[in-house]
Amino acid sequence: KSDDDIKRLEEFASLGYETHSIEVKSFASPEGSVNLNDNVSEKRAARTLRLLKRMLRKAKLNGVDNEELYTEISEGEDWEGFNKLMRSSDIKDRRRITKIVNSVEDLEKREQAIRDMAEIYDAIEKDVLPQLRKAKITIRSFEPKRTDSEILDLAQNNAEELDIKELLFSATLTENRNIIIIFSVNTSIICKY
Repeated sequence: KSDDDIKRLEEFASLGYETHSIEVKSFASPEGSVNLNDNVSEKRAARTLRLLKRMLRKAKLNGVDNEELYTEISEGEDWEGFNKLMRSSDIKDRRRITKIVNSVEDLEKREQAIRDMAEIYDAIEKDVLPQLRKAKITIRSFEPKRTDSEILDLAQNNAEELDIKELLFSATLTENRNIIIIFSVNTSIICKY
């Protein structure tokens, strides 16, 4: 919800791309009971989705009112995130901690081990666990393609702006067989049609 994030969202919405899907995926930190963390994750997903819809309406994102575009996923406890953060942390016994966590199969016992470690290692409680209490938002959109006339114009005047598919497609857009198109990627490709 930082000002920069909202500004980037507004800039993205102003592009006017057609929205394909909007996904909210929520997580919980693993220091509580499984049921409690699943409940926290579900509530986080619902709250995030409500907030997101308000933000998207304000930003005037294409498709914001189409409920079929939204997906809400509650992942529960983020063990993968915990392990990743522990591996990259400066905590002295990080390898021992991840080994304990990964070797304990029973989730309740694993969570107890985390609680015990969090009491010993303030860094886990202050630096690792809060980062796992999150929701990720993914907006997928269709980037508009160039029109046939735009492709033909670029092929004749500025072919470097076209990708190879657009360049080859441009050859089908004219009857003029004397036009030579030069396209540069790593080497020059000369197409005569």
